Amino acid sequence: ERATLLLRVVRHVPFGQSLYVCGEWNGWSSGEELQWTTGDVWVRILVLEKKRWATRQNAYCISFKFLEGQSESSNKLPPSLRWESTANREVTVPEAAFVPGAAFVVHSEWEQLPSHIEALPPSKATEVVIHKENTTTTLQRHFFVDRAAVISPRFVDVWIPEHPPSARLPVLYCHDGQNLFDPCQMSKVTDWGMDQGVRRVWGGVRDVPPIVVAIWCDPETRFDDFTPGHANRNHGDYYSAFLVEQVKPVIDRLYPTQPHREATFLMGSSMGGVISLHTLILFPRVFCAAACLSIHLVLDGATMLRALMHDPTLLPGLPAVPPPYIYIDTGDKDLDQSYLPLIKELIVVLRRRHYAVHLVPESLAPSTDGQGSVVGVAEVRLWPGEGHSEHAWKARLHVPLAFLLEAQRHNTAGCK
Repeated sequence: ERATLLLRVVRHVPFGQSLYVCGEWNGWSSGEELQWTTGDVWVRILVLEKKRWATRQNAYCISFKFLEGQSESSNKLPPSLRWESTANREVTVPEAAFVPGAAFVVHSEWEQLPSHIEALPPSKATEVVIHKENTTTTLQRHFFVDRAAVISPRFVDVWIPEHPPSARLPVLYCHDGQNLFDPCQMSKVTDWGMDQGVRRVWGGVRDVPPIVVAIWCDPETRFDDFTPGHANRNHGDYYSAFLVEQVKPVIDRLYPTQPHREATFLMGSSMGGVISLHTLILFPRVFCAAACLSIHLVLDGATMLRALMHDPTLLPGLPAVPPPYIYIDTGDKDLDQSYLPLIKELIVVLRRRHYAVHLVPESLAPSTDGQGSVVGVAEVRLWPGEGHSEHAWKARLHVPLAFLLEAQRHNTAGCK
């Protein structure tokens, strides 16, 4: 048995410095670095087995302290910058609350004791306001702990667009959620500008815009989480199930969503594109479309292509539902140029599955005749001169969003 702690402390830290935490669980050894988030809120997620806690009067206790010092990622700093630490502090969890999957948030002030601990169910959200240029973006930040203890705990941000009071909204689930809204959260300087992108595409139409659910990644487990499969370190099947069985029900319960398949979409880039397409294949009754930017097919393109062909040995008993809408793109610079051969194979597979594949440019793959009745829609784009970066994805975000808008219109019309 183990419990998850979300340590949270507000502290303005000079450039090149960072915050750390150490405590009983690691023998008060070198500190574990906290992560900066908007508003000078520093956080650290700890997953501690019961044996790491001290016991006292029908409760479990853990002691810790915060430290401030040179960031592990910074260059060598002048010796005038010294380490600073707080006094030791302790939090207590009642024995009855220490159950599998339990999560708690620990609120701390740098100069004040004690810290305050409270239960943190996924339904509880913290409002986060992001200021950039002349706009503000308001998010609802949730914290999810996987009940199966396979996928590491993580934040899930929810952005709700302006909409009529009585409207129910489509939902777009996006991976690498910390990259979507907040440029300060990005080590690469820019975010995707997802809120601006949605307003740009849906702003001049009568269709209701989607709620965006931004699922943060864990940098230490991202490759495993987004790799299709369920053996060894491939956790893609578990991640997809975590999204469908644990995240989506909470979102549908708390927000004005249209929970059915025809209004539920996926989006991701690189490995996030891989897991978007994989989740679409695994759960065709839940999602109707996926947009995959710079999809990292070199990971295991052959497996992905077999899945798209509905290989019965790979996906036994695949339910009979309308084929989903699929958007694929790539640049032709740096890492993206290695994707082109497999993307051309993907085009062949989609056509064999009787997809009407819209190519931009049309010379991306040979044309075919007599492919039979068309049952699905796909768009595959090559972006000449573009590479593998947040800058590139932000610049073309309106294109996959417009594709999802068309999927929304088509599927909504099909439900009437």
